Amino acid sequence: MAPVPPASTRRNQRRFAHHTETTPIEEKVLNGKKLLDEFGAKYTRKQLFDYFGISERAGYRILKDYPKGQNEPYNETRGRKRLMTKEQVDQIEEFLKQDRRAQSWSSLLEAAGLEFPDQRQVPVKETIRTAMHDRGWHKCGTCYRFWLNYDSASQREFFAREWFRQLGPNPESYRHLRYSHEVHFKWGSDGKLNITRTHEDRYCGDCLQNRKQATTSTFNNPICLNAWACIGYNFKSDLIFYTVNNSSGYITLEAYRDQILEPHVKKWIARGDYFVLSEDGAAGHGGQSDDNIVKQWKAAVGPNYFFGCPGAPDLAPIEDCFKVPNKKKHPIFTEHSLKAAAIEGWNAVSQSTINEWCDSVPVKLSEMANAKEQGTEQGTEQGKEPSTEN
Repeated sequence: MAPVPPASTRRNQRRFAHHTETTPIEEKVLNGKKLLDEFGAKYTRKQLFDYFGISERAGYRILKDYPKGQNEPYNETRGRKRLMTKEQVDQIEEFLKQDRRAQSWSSLLEAAGLEFPDQRQVPVKETIRTAMHDRGWHKCGTCYRFWLNYDSASQREFFAREWFRQLGPNPESYRHLRYSHEVHFKWGSDGKLNITRTHEDRYCGDCLQNRKQATTSTFNNPICLNAWACIGYNFKSDLIFYTVNNSSGYITLEAYRDQILEPHVKKWIARGDYFVLSEDGAAGHGGQSDDNIVKQWKAAVGPNYFFGCPGAPDLAPIEDCFKVPNKKKHPIFTEHSLKAAAIEGWNAVSQSTINEWCDSVPVKLSEMANAKEQGTEQGTEQGKEPSTEN
C-alpha cells in the first residue's frame, strides 16, 4: 500500500487515517482546476467554486487541505505576509554560527547586517525569537566553555583537515598568516549574559548558570570601547579603537573599510609586507554577502585574505592575546582610564609569545582534524579561573 501523504487539517488527518477517498464534489473541483490549468485558461477561483455550486470557504478548504503531489502546487495567497523572509533568517543563523551569540533578540538584526529602509517593517523581538525558535535556536545562560554538536564538530574537522593538507605540519608554512579580530572592553554594571544556542549544543558541568554570579558595580552608565587588532609571526599591530553607531559594538562594513582597512591594512600593503589576512565571516568583514563595499575595497587594493572556520575561534592565536588585557585589574573611572588599561594589557603581550602561539597552529589543526567532538574555551586560560572583577 502506498504511504499516506500528510494532511494539514484534522478532517483530512481523520480521512487519511482511514484511507478513504475524496468526496465526489472534491474530485470535481480538483479535476476541473487541473484541467483549466493544463489548458492555460484564465479564471478566478470564485468562478470555479460557483460553477460547481460550492461556497468560497468550502472551495478554499478543498484546495488547501487536499494533499498535492510535487507537480500540483497550491500557493496560498491569503493572509499577512511573513515579517521575516527565509533569506533574512538564514543571514541571522549564519551570523550566530560565527560564535557571536551574546546578543539580545532585538539586536540580532543590526548585528547580522540586516537593513530595513521602512522602520515600520522592522520585526519586533517576539517575531525574531519565534523565527529563531523555529530553527532550533534558544537562549541560555553563558558558559565559560561551550560544546559543539556533531555537525559543527564535523565542519571544524573538515576545515582543519583541508587547511593542514594544504600547508602541512611545518610551522614556517603558517608564518605569513596574520590573524585579526575585534575585542570589546567594558566596565560598569552588567547583568548575567545570555547566549543563543541550538538544542543540540550541550550544557557543560561548569556552566555559568551553576556558578556564583560575579558581583557587579553599581555604576549605572557602563563604559564601552571597541577595538580591532592583528597579529602574526614577528608582527603585532597596535590596538586600533573604532566607533560604530550601534549598541552592540560589532563593526559595520563602513567602519571596517574606513577605520581599519584604509588607514592601516593599506599601509602594510604599500610598504611591501607579504601576508594573508585571516578574518571571521561576520557581516562587517564582508562575509555575509557576495558583493559589498568591503569586498570591493579588497578587490581594488589587493590584500590576500580568507575567512576562518565558524565555531573555531581557538584556531586564531589572537584570541589568546585578548585574554591578557581582559584579565587586567585596574580602577576604572573614565573612558580614558579604560583605554589606558586596555593598551597596557595589549602591550604586555610579548612578540616571542605571539610567535609561539602562531607556530602552535599546525599542532591545533592536527589535533582538530582527528577529533570527533571539540570543546572551545571562551575567556579562560588553561587551569585558571577568569577574573570576575571590573
